[in-house]
Amino acid sequence: MKYVYINYFYIRKVYKFKRFKLFMTEKYILKIEVNAFECQRCGHIWIPRVSMDELKKKVKEEPMICPNCKTPYWRTKRKNKESKK
Repeated sequence: MKYVYINYFYIRKVYKFKRFKLFMTEKYILKIEVNAFECQRCGHIWIPRVSMDELKKKVKEEPMICPNCKTPYWRTKRKNKESKK
């Protein structure tokens, strides 16, 4: 699953005129598309703890359990229609 990681950061710039200083704050948005995992049972989405180079490629090791609901069957959907929340 592809997940878009969004980070906001602000840069304060100072513009100097003859006797005046103008302070401007500019907002920048950084979007990075990385691979993430999604639990089919609880709907939790998480990014594994690996380097950014490995996240952009396919992650080698899949996790054994979902970090939210702790089920080892996070890749398969529930057979009954009611989802546990």
